[in-house]
Amino acid sequence: MNFLRALPCLFLAFGLRAQTPGLEAVVRGGGELTLDGIPYRLELASVASIPARSGLPPLIRLTGRLVPEEPARAFDLELSVLKNGTLYLLRVVRQKSGGYPDSWAATGKTRVRFTRLEDRSGGRLELACSGPLTGVIGRKPRNATWHGSLWAELP
Repeated sequence: MNFLRALPCLFLAFGLRAQTPGLEAVVRGGGELTLDGIPYRLELASVASIPARSGLPPLIRLTGRLVPEEPARAFDLELSVLKNGTLYLLRVVRQKSGGYPDSWAATGKTRVRFTRLEDRSGGRLELACSGPLTGVIGRKPRNATWHGSLWAELP
């Protein structure tokens, strides 16, 4: 009988996910980043322009993969930047099979700034990234720098 209680929760979860505000779709975009001395290219999966809500200012969210020359070593990227240019979230993770994930995170000195922001349908955004990152690679703490630029076109 307990499975009957979970069924409405499941429908509610899918319903709320379908109603999330913002404009999100698969878009054109890319870019080049150097992370810890290794060049990566961005394969953009989605970009979203999310309006202000619940006290949080409007933001831009990018998701995709950072792919080096050896694709097996790619990282998943999630980057959220407030429209005033403040870095809100940076998540760079590589999940290994049956092991501890490799990950990078922003520090207080990590910088992301808009070099171009056309916040409208069909608009283009460009970001410049630089500064130090901290992470856990191979279960050992590491520090690195990153620099480069990313771009995307809003749907």
